[in-house]
Parts: sequence; C-alpha cells; structure tokens
Amino acid sequence: MRALRIFWLSLRDLYEELFTFAGLNLLWWLCAVVIVLLPPATAGLMYIANELAHERRIEWSMFLTGARLYFWRSYQVTLVSIGVVILLLTNIWFYVTVTSGILQYLTILWIYLLIIWALAQLYVYPFLIQMEQPRLVLIYRNALLLTLSRPLFTIVLILLLVAATVLGGILAIILILAIPGLWAIAANRALVSVLQEVREAQKTRQGGDGKGE
Repeated sequence: MRALRIFWLSLRDLYEELFTFAGLNLLWWLCAVVIVLLPPATAGLMYIANELAHERRIEWSMFLTGARLYFWRSYQVTLVSIGVVILLLTNIWFYVTVTSGILQYLTILWIYLLIIWALAQLYVYPFLIQMEQPRLVLIYRNALLLTLSRPLFTIVLILLLVAATVLGGILAIILILAIPGLWAIAANRALVSVLQEVREAQKTRQGGDGKGE
C-alpha cells in the first residue's frame, strides 16, 4: 500500500536527517509555545520537508527561508482552517441542539464535511509550499480534491502518523525531537508522490494519443 511506503520513506528520511530535524523540531515546539509564531514555524518546517521530498539537500537556513517566504500566507491558511472548523462545529451544534425531527439528520452531513476538512489539512501546507503562486482558493481546492480522490490513502497515512505520535508520546523526547518533522516529511512526500503519479499518467495518455494519430 502506498501510504505504508510513504510512511516508511518518511521514517527513513527522518532517521537520515535526524541531527537537522531534532534541532528544527525543538525550535518548532518553542514557537508553538509562543503560539503566535506557530504558523510561520510550520511553514519553515514544511519548506525543508518539501525540499527533502524532492530529494534535494537541506540545511538549517532553509527553515528561516520558508518562514520568511510564507510568513503572512501561513497566518492566512491557519485562520481559514480554524475558521472553517469553527463554522462546521457551530453547524453541528445547531442541528443537534436546536433543530428536531428530520432536520437533525443534516448533522451527519456536517460531520462528514468536518471529517473531510480535517483530512485535507494534511495537504494544505504542502500545497502552500509546492505551488508557484499559492492562492488560498487554489490551495484548499487542491487539498480537498486530493483528499476526495484518494480517501483511503489519506486516512491510512494519517492513522499511521497518529499512531507514531501516540507511541512517541510515551517517550517525550521522541515527541519533541521527531514527531513534527515526521508529519511534515510524510505530508510533503505524499503530495510529491501523487503529483508524480499524475504527471506519469498524463505522459502515458499523451503517448497513447500520439500513437493513435
């Protein structure tokens, strides 16, 4: 299964670049404590992970480069992601507590939308980094389309990452020095893998059309 392969490659990448990512993960947690610095810190970590997913050499300075390049945009995607979650939760609360009868069945729809939105968050920052012109509408459209087109892949990968996070939580040092980087690497490897698959499919289709002519 592709999700298992992506997860394994991400573990391998993390192990091979453990010295770099240990420091970066620690820096990310320090920014998370401040809270207001978390979005650009996440962008910095994702930027390095994206370089790694493309099999390019990484270095510490790339964290600051990514944080600087996507400073304001990282706040925008964070606010949109949180805002939609709040909106969906509000709708769920409304249809559970205020409505009655058949209208309450609409709660299932809002729960479904919330799950899809939560799954799509795996790809939001990777698309932010990957796209040459990262417009918000396109970032979320692409993240949702990728989630809906490959739901099993996305769910299995997230479950593997959650399991790794839970196991890492047993030893706090692993949670601190490894887990954020693992999520970033896996998310970007997943995106790059799917993009490569799409490009290969397009080449095959174009080649078939050419032979038909």
